[in-house]
Amino acid sequence: AVVSTQSTGEYTSSQTQDVTCWVEGTLAQLRSENILPEQGRQITRNLVWLTCHLLLQGDSTESPAVVTGAQIVHKIVAMAGVEASQAPKISTKREITLKWIGGVCKNLELGQVERELPSFLTVVQREMRNADSDSLSSLAIEVMEFLRGRYGKDTISSALVSAEKQISEKRKKRKREAAISAIADPEAYSKKKIKINLAKREKRKEKVKVLKAKQYKKA
Repeated sequence: AVVSTQSTGEYTSSQTQDVTCWVEGTLAQLRSENILPEQGRQITRNLVWLTCHLLLQGDSTESPAVVTGAQIVHKIVAMAGVEASQAPKISTKREITLKWIGGVCKNLELGQVERELPSFLTVVQREMRNADSDSLSSLAIEVMEFLRGRYGKDTISSALVSAEKQISEKRKKRKREAAISAIADPEAYSKKKIKINLAKREKRKEKVKVLKAKQYKKA
């Protein structure tokens, strides 16, 4: 789950290179529906290098990159969240994301990555509870153990509290937006709510099937 920045020899810190293009190109690869194993490993290495580079640059205006470390973290975490909610049977993006988190944290000290820990832990904690994939939940547990050993249990506990607070705030924001939408366009809101409820029902059915299959194997 841990990737070293030294493995990405194709990228240098030369100011003649356009870091923003690298970011956009790598994120485009991550968005792909069909990522082969070797491509996944390369995407992970590239994301680790780019994220470390951008986080070390900070908000410096001297950096040739327009995108910031916080922005690339947000985009990768968001893609993993979309896969978890819309395609739970597919785990490619979340596997890459977990390995990317491990790689970034291996290469950066606490002070260089502390602000992003809550975002990282949102992904790790969610996948630790994953009932659809034993391999993904095992990988998440491995990453969590690495983070605790790397930065200390107290630091991770504090970051988990911040992560839960962020999740709570996002839920409140979605509820406010839903309430406004229901008033502004009741018909569209009703259709959207029906679609969401159907998706949730299908997801529950899939979880029940997985649990039954696990129980059958144990028997």
